[in-house]
Amino acid sequence: MKIMFNSPNENPQNGFIASLQRWSRWGFWAGAILVVFAVYDLGGVAFKDPYGMHQWRQCDAYSMALNFALEERDLFHPSMHFLHGTGTGEAAGEFPLTYFLNGRLWRGTGIWPWTLRWMHLAMLLAGIGALFSLCRRFISLQSSLLVAWMTMMSGLMAFYGPNYLVNAAALGWVFIGWWSAERWHRNGMVRDRWLALMLGALTLAALFRPTMVLGWVPLLVATAHVRKRRIWLLACFLPICVGIGWILWAKMLNAANGSVYFLTTIRPVWEALDPWTVWHSFREDVLPQWHHPFVLLATLLIMVVTLLKTGRSDNPAERSVGFSWLGMLVGLMAYFVLWFENLDVHDYYLIEFQLIIPITFGWIMLRWEGLPPGLWRRIVFGIAWTALVFQGLESAIRTRMKHQPVGGWLAETFIPQRERDIWSWHHWDQERRFSNISEWEAVLRSLGIDRLDGVISIPDPSPNITLSLIGQRGFTNLYDDAFQGEDRIAFYVSKGAKYLICNDPEAYAAL
Repeated sequence: MKIMFNSPNENPQNGFIASLQRWSRWGFWAGAILVVFAVYDLGGVAFKDPYGMHQWRQCDAYSMALNFALEERDLFHPSMHFLHGTGTGEAAGEFPLTYFLNGRLWRGTGIWPWTLRWMHLAMLLAGIGALFSLCRRFISLQSSLLVAWMTMMSGLMAFYGPNYLVNAAALGWVFIGWWSAERWHRNGMVRDRWLALMLGALTLAALFRPTMVLGWVPLLVATAHVRKRRIWLLACFLPICVGIGWILWAKMLNAANGSVYFLTTIRPVWEALDPWTVWHSFREDVLPQWHHPFVLLATLLIMVVTLLKTGRSDNPAERSVGFSWLGMLVGLMAYFVLWFENLDVHDYYLIEFQLIIPITFGWIMLRWEGLPPGLWRRIVFGIAWTALVFQGLESAIRTRMKHQPVGGWLAETFIPQRERDIWSWHHWDQERRFSNISEWEAVLRSLGIDRLDGVISIPDPSPNITLSLIGQRGFTNLYDDAFQGEDRIAFYVSKGAKYLICNDPEAYAAL
């Protein structure tokens, strides 16, 4: 006689649970795909060159990837088209792994710039999927969907998810690190694939964006609940050591090549020459890119209601999430103070703020799910889901506004007139100056100008926008302000420039 215990094939309940888990995953991914197309506008941006907010930083990434494709460079010696410094173009900020991989891919496929967008979006989505799976360990399907989708809905995620910058991908790797750390702990903290995934994910997060170490707060809080604390802490700190090693290497590389472009240090509030101007710009221009003020207010409201209407619980997960929220809040306040001067225009610095969103909504859901259904619970859940839909609508409009002119009553309702006017002018100016920029490189080559010939590309206040898009090494209007007019041209000629390229009819007429 053959006896089987707890066989998933013989237990109908196990089969039902497995089926439910599959349906929940499919439901999550169906919603995520809807968000990617409806909110992120993937159908409109999937094949676009660097464009929109912080086009200059996007072109830095594209420039490095392009040089990895066309030159024999190793991963640790990235190079830009911008030749400021000693003239080599070598400089480093974030770890250029994705730029390197795409550059190698382009050697076989030809130059497909948009694969950078796809790779970074895939990393972010993998992280959101991991976050959803982690939430399912502690809260219901409905609550897990809310946490994961709310994390996706930020205007920053919508624009920087499918983007040339790697910041949102770094956030995705933090979420993968959380999920794999929980799986590793649940599996007895043996040396297995979950430990390897945890180390790899957290290492990539620290390399892509060192300030993502803020995401280590929940892991450090969890130290109180793990059995092998020394091993746990070692696994947490090893990726940080790798990240610090990369920062030191980047500083050495930049110093050796005279590059001052990439920021590898802090810019604290006490060094700001005009902190009130920075604060005004942050409040008026940068913070709205994160979440709509109504959504932030609604989140604060349901947090207050949750504190007033729910009592303390013996649930260790709830306590850990609560302490993680407090730790993350303190960490983000320190981050705000230490990088204050960069928060006047650099909205992608707020992607780190997104770390607190799943912790906030996870804590709210944990508190209410421990109570019987009631009126206040329905009110809180209703406000949360309404805020999610509202934020998705606002992010969809705001993201499209950064890629193309928008109009209609929805845009007028959600986006201030001043912001819409700025972006309307930007699109007009881009069309006026760069509508046929894809043809410029072929024209330059037909004139006998090699890609390595130094040029002066004006007007361009960025290091790499025009230079990378036309595939040309050289100089722009960035830096060297002591030289103006003919003296500036003569200075760059002395540094190897051979040609002057002007992209603005008005600037050309003034030469």
